[in-house]
This record gives sequence, C-alpha cells and structure tokens, in this order.
Amino acid sequence: FSDNLSPDFFTTDITPSEIAALGVRHSIIGGYHFFSVDHEGAGFYDEAWSWLVSEIEKAVAEDGEKPFFVSTHVPDMPHVTTLLSAYPQAICFTGHLHNSIAREDSIRQDNGFTNIHLGGMNYYRVDGYNRFNDNPFLNLGNIYDFAQAVYVEVYADNTVKLQRLDGYNSATIGEAWEVSADTLGRYTD
Repeated sequence: FSDNLSPDFFTTDITPSEIAALGVRHSIIGGYHFFSVDHEGAGFYDEAWSWLVSEIEKAVAEDGEKPFFVSTHVPDMPHVTTLLSAYPQAICFTGHLHNSIAREDSIRQDNGFTNIHLGGMNYYRVDGYNRFNDNPFLNLGNIYDFAQAVYVEVYADNTVKLQRLDGYNSATIGEAWEVSADTLGRYTD
C-alpha cells in the first residue's frame, strides 16, 4: 500500500479530529478534493451533512472547474443527489449494491453528476443477474473469490479516467470510463 501510494497518502486527510468523529473525512490528493461521509439510516447526521455542504462549497470556490469526489455508502439518497446535481464536476462513489463493476450500468450520469457504484470487495451479487453470465468479467466463479477496484486518473483538462480493475485475477475490466463536466449524459441507464 505504502509503496504504491507513497508516504504522502498518510498526510492527505485534513479533517480535524472533532469533525472526523462525525464519520466524515476530507482529503486533498494531487490538488483534488475527496470527501467521505457516513450516514445513519436514510439520512446523515445534521452536523455531518452541514459539514459536507460547506466543504464542497469551499472546494468549488477554490476552483469550480476541477472535479471533486464524494464517497458514501448508499447510492441515490435524495439529499445527496439534490446536492451533487448542482455540480456537473462531482463524481460520487457508492457501495451497498455488491454488483460487479464489470456491469456497464455501474456508472450513471442521469442526475447531473457522475455516480459510480463500486460494489463490494468481499462478495458480489449474482442473484437476478443471470442475463449477464455471458460476459466473462461477470462470470467470476465463487462470489467470495473477488476483489475489484477503480483506478482514478485526473488530467490537466479535468477529464477523469476510471479504469476498472479485477484484483483477484490481476486484470483490467472492459474499457475505461472517461468523464468530465462536458460529457454528462454519456453514461446513463
């Protein structure tokens, strides 16, 4: 981990400890803002939600063209969707679904921003998805022999390249997704 991400990774978190106790994090990596938020039930704690709104506003005021990244557990939470829909440069990473990221519908841009459903690192969900079994990336064998990730690259023109990785088989998955505020709508259901 340290060799790949360098010791600088461990100094990227700029969240004060009293704020981090709310279940939030703010990191700056390569000049780009990454926000992580935990939630309780269907909504965030009021303080955590206020923190997220405020931190995004500050990041956008710094440079409104740069993409920023938000991670949260559950996708399509109405207040998150409403907030991020005002920012076409937002890229939101979510989990919860445990779908393979080999599925082309794991990326969505139909709410005014980009949402990537990352699925799981422990197991992937196959029930109800038999129609995808012809795809070799979805026919992964034992659902627990599984590790997928997304490698994120950001270019000077603010284009973001998202390469899907199959860690268990040491392979890439499909074509990389490329997104920017100018390409919204490229990936929809």
